[in-house]
Amino acid sequence: MSPFSWLTVIGWLVSILALVMVVFLQLKVRSLTMLLLARPIKALPLAEIPTVLQITQPITVASPTVNPMQQWVRYVEHLPSLVPVELIIIFCFLFLILFFLAKMAYRHYRQATVRTVLQLEIGNGENFVTLPVISLPHPPNSYRFLINQSQINLNLTEMRFSAYLCSWTSGITLMNLPLEMLILLPTKLTVGIRQMKLLKAILSYHHYAVIHVLEGRTGDVTEMVVLKTYRSNQEIIEGDMPRTGHLYPSLETPT
Repeated sequence: MSPFSWLTVIGWLVSILALVMVVFLQLKVRSLTMLLLARPIKALPLAEIPTVLQITQPITVASPTVNPMQQWVRYVEHLPSLVPVELIIIFCFLFLILFFLAKMAYRHYRQATVRTVLQLEIGNGENFVTLPVISLPHPPNSYRFLINQSQINLNLTEMRFSAYLCSWTSGITLMNLPLEMLILLPTKLTVGIRQMKLLKAILSYHHYAVIHVLEGRTGDVTEMVVLKTYRSNQEIIEGDMPRTGHLYPSLETPT
């Protein structure tokens, strides 16, 4: 179904819900009107006018401590008396529809403008963490990576509720070949609080790091650029192997 068909269906559902809510509101207003008409009305007694004016000294009373939670609960309890429950339900439903429409519009805009997505994956064979890097406007075959693995350094800086992967772009060069333009990658990636402990545990031992090049419209992986390989036991015994620069993908044709 096209987006306009979905809008038509959503409009019909909102109309039916609004009609049902109007009927309930009418019944509630009618019952409240009958209760007000059946209640006896009495005039309030007039206040007596004092014959002698007396001036009293103001008494200073210590102001009680304010509890924000109790104040918030007291204000929220007045909401149903000011706004009917039916209107609150309708507003919540309308906000939900607006949220989904905005999400669909953003997804359509992203598909129209983003052609390439880069993601950084760090893992150890059992667990891995994926971090979004950057979105690019041209197809994946327009970009080339020049990697110097000897300069790759992944440093995790921890904060209170998040963490940052800093200085991870050392040794990474991204070029747009048709435009002959250097693409600057973000030097700091944000790590969520849920991924912070897992990434710290992965970086504390042997791990690998790769950049996935995704097609922006379909999300398919078109290329995997290796930044750091996982060290095997044989490599640990023999020592560090010298790393040289590699070009991804290779421009040489196989013989």
